[in-house]
Amino acid sequence: MVKSAVNFTIVFGAFSMPLCFIWGFNINLFHTNPENNKFA
Repeated sequence: MVKSAVNFTIVFGAFSMPLCFIWGFNINLFHTNPENNKFA
């Protein structure tokens, strides 16, 4: 039970970290380049 929880945490972290990094990078890119942000 503990091993499955650890595996779930590792898999969840492996999937969530790149998504958060890409999402944060896109938000920073839009804030630094407002003329390129279609949602502004």
